[in-house]
This record gives sequence, C-alpha cells and structure tokens, in this order.
Amino acid sequence: MGEKWKEMGEIFRKKREEKGITLLDASLFTNINPSKLKRIEEGDLQNLDAEIYVKSYIKRYAEFLELSPEEMLKMYEEGKGDIAPEEKKEKRRKEGEKSRSHNLVLILFLVIGVVLLVFAIFENLRLQRTSPAYLITSDEVTLNGKTLKGTIPLSEGKYTVEAQGEVILRTASEEWKIKLKEFEVRVQWER
Repeated sequence: MGEKWKEMGEIFRKKREEKGITLLDASLFTNINPSKLKRIEEGDLQNLDAEIYVKSYIKRYAEFLELSPEEMLKMYEEGKGDIAPEEKKEKRRKEGEKSRSHNLVLILFLVIGVVLLVFAIFENLRLQRTSPAYLITSDEVTLNGKTLKGTIPLSEGKYTVEAQGEVILRTASEEWKIKLKEFEVRVQWER
C-alpha cells in the first residue's frame, strides 16, 4: 500500500470520527459500500475496483465529509506511484496467467474444431466408398450380363437382375426379399 493512500485514508477516518458519523451512515449518504469505505480509510485501494470507480468514491466521500475532493484525488494519484514493485509484478503476473488461460481455452476449442472437421471429412469419404446397397444371394444371379454369387455391392446406378431363387436387396436401413425372375433396380445415395 502506498504511504499517500494511508495518509489520505487517515484524513478520511479522522474527519468522519470528528463529525461522529459511522461507516454505515456514511455509506447511506454516499451510496458507497461500507466495506469499500473502510478500505479507503485504511488506504487499501489496490484492486478495490476499477480506477474510475475508486476516484468517484474518493470524490463523493470527500464532498460528504466536507474535504477538498481535488486534494484527496491528488493524494490518490501520488499514492499510485508508491505501490511496491512486487505488487506491480504480481499484478502483471496475474494478468499474464489470465491471458495464458484464455489462450489455452481458445487453443483447446480450435483443436476440438479441427478434430471434428477431420472426423467429418473422413466419415464423408468412408460413406462415399461404402456401397449404398447390396444384393445377397446363395444362388448365381446375372447382374447386367455378369454371373455373380454371394454378397454383391451395388454402387449408384441402374441394374438389371436375373435370378433363379430368392434374392435379398439390403440398404443401410431396409431389406427386401425378392422372388422375381427378372427385375430392375436403381441405386442412388440419399442426399
């Protein structure tokens, strides 16, 4: 704490006590929290509030106690120079830690975003390589003029199927049993 701040606080305290005013009464008339008035009287202004508010408190309190607001504000300004270098370093260190933590959060969100984007790209590519439908048969079938058997992947397109027995047509969400000798099917990805 600055010596000037302690001196200023002592002036406030003495003047208030001379007038027989309690901190609570001063708080009611100045609309300043009693704990903040107490800190002002103790000269403990470091991190009390934003500087603009602290100056406002000092001015209102000085006017209430019939002290010179200009003189009290001058003491406040002079007291800022008395702040110990360690306190200034501590304040800068805390600001640096806060900045680093904000940067870490931003980096974390960025990494998560990149991971989700890469996942979405790979999932899209995987789906494009996956057949949208399969023709499943235990007997031989003729598919667009070729004789095939088993599980036959069908990519997008139109197919003519000639079958002797039962054929199953399977998509990701449906399955049909087909007992027709000849049929056409058109396979298309849902978009």
